[in-house]
Amino acid sequence: MQANNEKTNLELYYEWINKNSNKNKVGIKIKKIVSTLVKELKSNKDYYFNHKEANKTISFIEKSCFHTTGEYNKQNFKLELWQKAFLEALYGFYDKKTNLRRFKEALLIVGRGNGKTALASAIALKSLILDNEANAELYSIATKRDQAKRVYEEMRRMIFINPNLNKILKVKRDKIEFIHNNSFFQPLSSETKTLDGLNPYFVVLDEVAMMEKRDIYDVMRTATAKRKDYLMLLITTNGSIRENIFDERYSYAEKVLENTIKDNKFLPWIYELDERNEWKNFNNLYKANPNLGISKYIDNFKAEWQEALITPTQQPNFLIKHCNLKSNLDSALFSRLDLETKNNKIINTNEYLIKNRICTIGIDLSKTNDLSAVVFLIPNLDTNEFILLSQFFMPEARIIEKTTEDKIPYKLYQEQGILTLCKGEEINISEIVNYIINIMKNII
Repeated sequence: MQANNEKTNLELYYEWINKNSNKNKVGIKIKKIVSTLVKELKSNKDYYFNHKEANKTISFIEKSCFHTTGEYNKQNFKLELWQKAFLEALYGFYDKKTNLRRFKEALLIVGRGNGKTALASAIALKSLILDNEANAELYSIATKRDQAKRVYEEMRRMIFINPNLNKILKVKRDKIEFIHNNSFFQPLSSETKTLDGLNPYFVVLDEVAMMEKRDIYDVMRTATAKRKDYLMLLITTNGSIRENIFDERYSYAEKVLENTIKDNKFLPWIYELDERNEWKNFNNLYKANPNLGISKYIDNFKAEWQEALITPTQQPNFLIKHCNLKSNLDSALFSRLDLETKNNKIINTNEYLIKNRICTIGIDLSKTNDLSAVVFLIPNLDTNEFILLSQFFMPEARIIEKTTEDKIPYKLYQEQGILTLCKGEEINISEIVNYIINIMKNII
């Protein structure tokens, strides 16, 4: 139990958050979860906080785990305050009835270069050695085997640096064994022929945003039900694949934070920008990068940010990987969220020159029954404005019938110049092609 006058790292982190909120360094979601947990330290009828157990995890990582790359190679793993707070949340809360850990699943979203793989590797080592789970099966899971092995490789390097770990752990080609309680850690991927029959105690799902299908998550989630005190740790940046398991768990996390879903066993720990246009102020980038200035070097990162500011094709990847903002395509100049941003304007094209602009063309073709449509969307990323050109096409012979069916004044739209009537019963594709060519002549 916690000593009366001893502050937890959660409380210290909460104090830091309150001091730095006005400096644009803290996002809404991380502030909300930390605030909630600090309140629950003293007043929760179902759970209690075990300071000794939380500190055991922190102490093990700082004393037994090591950095394995770069200038910090072979130095002890010094945890930052945000990492300590996360570990306290994960390992400090216990169920009053069962005395089992409260959290069974955690979603850690943090920008690239903030040490999430190293942290997950240290947590995996702790779980393998200290948790005293007999015949424990621990796995790192990813879409590709190379990605899945990143946590394993980090663990392997930590073990070779520390002679004490090297004595008690047996490192094999694709497995780390703890003979004392017949437990092991192993990397797997969706490429593995079968994931059925596993009995996982601890699972790291690495780069969840890269998983196109939810099969891996579902299989492991179902399998963990065989263990009373299991833990699933999802670590990731944002990604460009939509409607996948990442989007589903992210949406679930939002609902837990908003208290529209009550799930006391799910821990959402999300570092991201609150608004899409915040990225243009460098100070806001701390919201998605809590290790900025530590494992993520400010000068290098600032240079990358400045280049993205003036290079539109680099912006999507920067926003995804360093700001944790959603995008549909890594190479897209803007996403659906750009259009949904409240400060955007759809403007009259006659008031603006469109020469020498990059544009995106959307085409919806039909032959007889439906309208065909061509839309040019031309972004001005400096002003958050979008020039919109749209033209619709319909068979002339069907205008009366369609007007009656749809109750839409198509004749008026023709007079306004946004609807082209194609002679006969069918839409003439060549007219659509000619329209696109004429517009392109004005843009190029």
